Amino acid sequence: MKKLFVFLSVFALVTATFFSCKKDDKGDKTPVNTYDGTYKGAAFLNGVEISQFTLNVTEGIITGSFSASGGVAVVTGNVYQGGNMEAVVTMSDNSKVNLNGKIADNKMSGTWTDDEGLSGTFEATKSGGSETKQYEGKYSGEVNAGQQQIGTWEFTIIDGKVAGLVETALTPNPMPMTGDVQANGTIDAEIISMDGSTYQLSATIKDNELTGSWSNLGLEGTLSGTKESSDANHNFDGAYEGQVNKNGAVIGTWNLNIANNQAIGYYEEDGFEILVRGAVSTDGRIIFNTYKEEDFYINASATIEGNSLSGNWSNSDGESGTIVGQKK
Repeated sequence: MKKLFVFLSVFALVTATFFSCKKDDKGDKTPVNTYDGTYKGAAFLNGVEISQFTLNVTEGIITGSFSASGGVAVVTGNVYQGGNMEAVVTMSDNSKVNLNGKIADNKMSGTWTDDEGLSGTFEATKSGGSETKQYEGKYSGEVNAGQQQIGTWEFTIIDGKVAGLVETALTPNPMPMTGDVQANGTIDAEIISMDGSTYQLSATIKDNELTGSWSNLGLEGTLSGTKESSDANHNFDGAYEGQVNKNGAVIGTWNLNIANNQAIGYYEEDGFEILVRGAVSTDGRIIFNTYKEEDFYINASATIEGNSLSGNWSNSDGESGTIVGQKK
């Protein structure tokens, strides 16, 4: 666990989704979707807080990630009838951390153990839900640098989660945007650029109008927009898997989970796994990026039609190919 929680001071991202399984608490048949929501909390070692986290629960399989300057970890697992939960956290060096706990009365609690024999506890409280219900819907607007409009954006808010795409004349493909909205209408989000760097976005929603600012490496600007509709379409939610092709040959596989239009998963090639992050638009466009090292990145753009996903990828070495997959 030292590799997981001591090494990582703050979770940058944890997204999780749950699908029902046969294993359950035999004395409690509460359906898994009862536990849907956002949970915020902390992990402890010898009673001392060593990290903070956020988990989003939306019916079924647990997938997610968290990262810091030192690396990225992938989370997979399940929640069961009655609220029992278990997950495995896989570090970039393939070391494992096991999480076992339970959700009850809007609280999540449990224990963790790692490959080195260290162990501790974690706990979290459900937030969001009705607190952010008033902000749910689809939003769109423009991106500005100085007095000039340089692009447009659109996103949805569902269960306190922000997910959408930003399109500018500066990049050939849209960029995924993910984040959270608070009960007071404040939004904190990231826009993931093609090279892996992130634009920090801060905004506020008031009377269905959004105003805010963005910044990245000394660049900065503003954004503004309005709420188009209270209907937040997330018809593409679910778990997907598929393959990556180059010159007609399969070179790798991928797994991706979409929850509330936020997409996260991993890509596997030649024995290594790397994180995939992205977002889905309401019309089924999906943009996701993955990074092996700071100077190497892969960009992918695809479309979901029915239960099928297909699109194209390219990387910083000038290589390209196709991606195909299906909803599980």
